[in-house]
Amino acid sequence: MKFIVVNAAFAGCIFALLSAPSLGADSSLKLHGDADLTLREMIERAEQNIIKADELIESRREAERKALRAAEVRKACDRAGILAESGDLAGAKAEWKRALTIVRDPEAKSRIIEQVRQAEVKTAAQRAERKLRIESLNAEGTALFERRLLDESQARFRESLILEASNPEARRYIESVIPAMRNELRLQAAREEDAKAAMEKGRSLFADGDLKGSVAKWREALRMTSDTERSAVISSEIGRAEERGGRASSCAAEGVSLFQSGDIQAAEAMFREALALDPMQLVAMDYLEVKVPARKVELHRLAVAEAEARAAFEKGNRFFAEGDAEGAGTAWREADAATRDPELKAAVAAQFRKAEERAAAERAAAEARLAALVRDGESLFQSDRLDEADAKFRNALALDPSNWSSHQHVDVNIPKRRQELERLALVEKNVAEVALRGEGFLKSGDLEGAKAAFLEAVVIAEKPESKGAMMEKVAQVTAAQQHRATELQTRIVALASEGEALYRTDSLQASEAKFKELVALDASNLMATGYLNDTIPARKAELERRAVVAKQARAAYENGSRIAATGDLKGALDAWNEALDIVEEAGLAAAINAGIAEAKDKIAIAQGLCDEGAVLFKLGSLDRSASKYQEALAIDPMNLAAMDYLEVRLPAHRAELMRQRKNAEREARIAILVSEGESLFKADSLDVSAAKFKELLVLDASNSMATPMC
Repeated sequence: MKFIVVNAAFAGCIFALLSAPSLGADSSLKLHGDADLTLREMIERAEQNIIKADELIESRREAERKALRAAEVRKACDRAGILAESGDLAGAKAEWKRALTIVRDPEAKSRIIEQVRQAEVKTAAQRAERKLRIESLNAEGTALFERRLLDESQARFRESLILEASNPEARRYIESVIPAMRNELRLQAAREEDAKAAMEKGRSLFADGDLKGSVAKWREALRMTSDTERSAVISSEIGRAEERGGRASSCAAEGVSLFQSGDIQAAEAMFREALALDPMQLVAMDYLEVKVPARKVELHRLAVAEAEARAAFEKGNRFFAEGDAEGAGTAWREADAATRDPELKAAVAAQFRKAEERAAAERAAAEARLAALVRDGESLFQSDRLDEADAKFRNALALDPSNWSSHQHVDVNIPKRRQELERLALVEKNVAEVALRGEGFLKSGDLEGAKAAFLEAVVIAEKPESKGAMMEKVAQVTAAQQHRATELQTRIVALASEGEALYRTDSLQASEAKFKELVALDASNLMATGYLNDTIPARKAELERRAVVAKQARAAYENGSRIAATGDLKGALDAWNEALDIVEEAGLAAAINAGIAEAKDKIAIAQGLCDEGAVLFKLGSLDRSASKYQEALAIDPMNLAAMDYLEVRLPAHRAELMRQRKNAEREARIAILVSEGESLFKADSLDVSAAKFKELLVLDASNSMATPMC
């Protein structure tokens, strides 16, 4: 373009000279559509047009360059906006920094810096909002967990993990605390079921009359349950059973007292009342089944003996009245031997005194012998020495064949007693066989079988001593069962305690071995199965998670260190804060906090230098201000305030000062040119004066003084 304009100008000049060789440089020319112009003026106008063409070309090129830079800036800002929206503040800041290196417009630079600031504010607000939401979700999850709403609590913690994948609180609840509570609730429910079963078993035993067994079961249920209402019911049942057992013992004690005082009927009533309250009341059972029947037999025997004695006495009286002194004496002796009634004995003695006048001394001796034989026979009969008793009664019959007591024993009582003893011998044999079977079970370690056999022997036995011996065997087996159960429970408790202690020290393999040994002893132990199936695997997972979190925290810390090494202190702070949110290792946390403190100190120092630079800038000390901002950038290379001042405000301010200085110089030059042009014009140095005013028009094309002069 410039070449075309120059050629056109020269061509015009040449054409004018060729067409009018006599023309001078200042000769007037008439061109088409123009006023009269001199050749010099034509050249000057051509030069002006060339300058304008150069300026137009340069302005167009500058416009193209500005358009390219603006497009690159827009692309960088668009990419930065997208990255900032996605949460990648570091990437966005890199794009904005690239845009700042491209853009030259101070206003555009200020807008970009403002975008960076707004993005940082927005990111900080989003991070704070997300942190508040995470804290709220964690608090809600914890509150729901405390109310045992485990599903709702787990949902809150999962939502918290979605917002922050490394959230240690939410992960701890999801992976260990909530599963442990679920397991605890399952264990508690199982214990409550066991307690309920034990309580029902106690009621069944109570209904069957086994008060001690029912109390034992209820106490077992009371140890297992944590339900206060059920505990109150069980305690009430225990109190009722113990109160009933106490009343049974009181009735039995009162029965013993009545028995010892001789009131057999009242004693028997009290023993029956005791058994009605407690069918397993051993004292009442012993008295009702053994001692009371024996006492009744004895009393009956004594009553029969008294009746026989009185009958014999009356018989003797009849004999005496008939004159049969021998028969009377025999009868009276029989009555005297049988009775314990003092009055009857006195009557017999009186009768004997009457008969002594007619009885000889030998008959008295014979009667005494007869009475002794009968008494000995009865004593031997009571001791079950039947052969000896039979001999005694037969000797008595040899002395007195009419002796009724001897006949009764020889003909009835002794044969009947022999049959009873034979029957008792068979019963004792059965008892011995059952007891022997129980001993076999006992030797083989089958305590349940042994106890059942000895209880069967108790039911069969009729002799008090046999029944007592079998009851003692039952007590021994019961004690052995309790001892064995106690040893097993002690071992189970010890294994559970050792397993828990090892678990708490994270000795998971040893803890697992202990709980496996416990399960081998008690396969239904819910605590051991809970540790083996849930708690120990969850703890292993937690330890693995901690290792992963530690690795992530260290990676974040190292990333922050790398970013800090590049000079991006705020980016490093973001990375270190991210590491601090998830770190669990105390040493690494201390290192992170040290890095954060150092970065904050540098940022604070850089900000202080920027504040000093801003004050110096306002005072007009631009070089010192620039020095302060450069010091700030040396400490914090990403300090936006320093970058803004060094790259935008200081250059713009310097350009404005330069423009003002140039304007002042131009105004001074214009004044000089006006003064010189006027002086030359007045001195009629018109060409020189015109040159001055043309130079003035170059500086100020609209100058009203220079235009008419030219």
